[in-house]
Amino acid sequence: ICNCLIIDDKDLARELIETQNLIDDFKVVASCASAIDAQSVLQNETIDLLFLDSVKPKIELPSRII
Repeated sequence: ICNCLIIDDKDLARELIETQNLIDDFKVVASCASAIDAQSVLQNETIDLLFLDSVKPKIELPSRII
């Protein structure tokens, strides 16, 4: 199973990704509205795949992950 994390400030965008269930091997571990919220998930969960908004205000998450 591939553990996924969704990060997008738009509720509708997060919902669309969460409800697709296109592949059984994908599990949405969490869905966050901001990169700041996602930091705690990244520290406590093993995440294999990130779904990211292309524009994230306030923080650059990829630089925080690396």
